[in-house]
Amino acid sequence: MNLAPFAAPFAERFGISGRCMEGSRIQVRRRHEPLFSTNEEKGYRDMKKFLFAVFMVLLCNSAFAFMPTPGLWYNPAESGRGFTIDHQNNVMVVASYVYDTSGKPLWYLSAGAYNDATNTFTATFDRAADTGQCLGCPYTGKPAVNVGAGGTIRIVFDTAERGTIYYPGGSSPIQHYLYAYDASNDPKTNFYGKWVLSFNSSFGLSFSDWVIFNTTYTATDGKVYLAGYVDGDSSRPALATYDPALKYIVSVYQSASLNDLYNFTSFDGNRATGSAYIQSGGTLGSAYAGAGFRLLTGHQVQTGVTGLSITATSADVDKFEQLAASLRNVTQ
Repeated sequence: MNLAPFAAPFAERFGISGRCMEGSRIQVRRRHEPLFSTNEEKGYRDMKKFLFAVFMVLLCNSAFAFMPTPGLWYNPAESGRGFTIDHQNNVMVVASYVYDTSGKPLWYLSAGAYNDATNTFTATFDRAADTGQCLGCPYTGKPAVNVGAGGTIRIVFDTAERGTIYYPGGSSPIQHYLYAYDASNDPKTNFYGKWVLSFNSSFGLSFSDWVIFNTTYTATDGKVYLAGYVDGDSSRPALATYDPALKYIVSVYQSASLNDLYNFTSFDGNRATGSAYIQSGGTLGSAYAGAGFRLLTGHQVQTGVTGLSITATSADVDKFEQLAASLRNVTQ
């Protein structure tokens, strides 16, 4: 396939000259037709947005195997009991904070293999003997363990963030507890911090954007975005927003006509997964599997405790407006 038609945008993104690619022939996957066009009638925008959201969910589910997010899990409708889930390799450990039939609090520890093929954990509710170590007391030794005291535990995970726990006498939907991130008021603020955003192209090349989000930017249309810059190059800004249907969307400046655009449909506090695109002139190219990993928290970045600047990012309004337009092109 002759790459001449793609030489400019891809050479620019790869950091090589277009002339080097002229006449080159390489086997690559054919680019998708653009998903969005600035000339579309406004009446089609809602349907376009819905179809895009469905496509993202299907792509994300097919592109990523997953391990459940370590941390606190609970049922929001059943506050008062919960579970701590952790795993290393294919071994999962679950601590359950529950009550007996008389209302007395008790806890169980469950450990066993996690089945990657079925996303299922099965073990027993094990309980320590009533006599054991108290805080501040001399060590009395390891307490006896009553294996299977509470019966069988089984958890079937639908995603990295949600699942259903089965126990003797019933079941309950559970989800990962995000206790320090905003799930409703202004979710885009969850992306404050330092992130590594990455994706693999069909050319066999991987790309990453190390981005620091530490402030906001108000576009000329009045919309407020989370704003930041590429670590080590404040002349390359980045914007992020949140859409109820599409979830987290990030655009990172590469050049006057090129952005990296990420659409993360899954977020667990420190990881995000979804899709990524090379956006040229406002048009999205092929969809690739994208992921993001938090390196520093928003608190660390915003308070400056890590030595990062917390002043406003690049004053180049044209670059910010280019990114804002790229995000509007997706969300409207």
